[in-house]
Amino acid sequence: MKHTQTTTSIIVGSGIIGGKLKEILGNRGHKVAATATQRFVVHEGGKNAITPASSFKKITAALAPFCKKAEFAFVAIPTKDKGENALKYIQFFLSKGMRVITAEKGSLAYHYATLFPYLSKIGRAAACGGGTDMVHDLVRRRLWDEDVTVSLVINGTLNYIWSGLNAGRSFGAVVNEAKRHGYAEPGNSDPVGLINGEIGGDLRKKICVAGNEAFAPRGGPFWHPDKISFKPVKKSDLTELASPGRRYRYIVRIAIVPFLKEYGDNSPGRMSAKFGRWYVSGGFHNIAAGSPMDTWLRGVDGVNNGFLIHSANGEDTGHHLGGPGAGAETTAMAMYRDMLRLASKKLSS
Repeated sequence: MKHTQTTTSIIVGSGIIGGKLKEILGNRGHKVAATATQRFVVHEGGKNAITPASSFKKITAALAPFCKKAEFAFVAIPTKDKGENALKYIQFFLSKGMRVITAEKGSLAYHYATLFPYLSKIGRAAACGGGTDMVHDLVRRRLWDEDVTVSLVINGTLNYIWSGLNAGRSFGAVVNEAKRHGYAEPGNSDPVGLINGEIGGDLRKKICVAGNEAFAPRGGPFWHPDKISFKPVKKSDLTELASPGRRYRYIVRIAIVPFLKEYGDNSPGRMSAKFGRWYVSGGFHNIAAGSPMDTWLRGVDGVNNGFLIHSANGEDTGHHLGGPGAGAETTAMAMYRDMLRLASKKLSS
């Protein structure tokens, strides 16, 4: 039996990720039946085959005829709410008997219980960890009943900024670089707002995606971003956090013992929560040169993501991972691999 097959897909989202997806699929001989934007649906007929559509109802009505020939749907839209918009698209395509691949993290963070019965039909590795396939790796290790501590770097923007500071570049320079390369919103001129938006928004969602996949009991209760407390960074904190004499990185810890004292209850950017047996904490960690954490983080710089697993008593288990965590091609390729996994399951079922 063939390992792969030619597939037909629908793409919702025509930004840099959706555009890269269409290119990847086309280069590999797969078909895209239709692409939906915020204003219209483009059919496989090309530029002249355009249906104006500016609402979810109109877009899905225009897409419905193509669902009959498409096996897969890619949801490649940004998270500008709590995942409600993406959730509607995912549910629509599932109702048409299709399999869905998404990089949108809000739907999986806020509505995991709703999607849980359909997870076998949803590819979601790109929602946390970018191109690392981190979620698959953590799930495979079956950590939910293990006594471990998992350290994670899962926000590409924060990682890019602070790994740049550690390399000796200025705060202004690395923030501008992050914007220029598409790792941060180009219109955001307030660095404090940018940092707090990443920690309080993107990062809390990703924590819950990883937590629900790899640490929550099957069937729940599931993790939810609103249950993670967050102390915003102030402008006055930036001098310390960007100090050339300190080597900060933002690290998330998921452990069976609390880690709050490591950061201090009042440390800027500190996050904390408890989900079942797991304590979740996050903060700017000053990395000692030559430490095991330092060795790991040297391979998780720039926009790379990764994790490091220790036993409950602090021993290095030797389990760690690092890889590309952001960027259009990285994310699109992660979604493409998810499609291949779902296609393989379909062939073998």
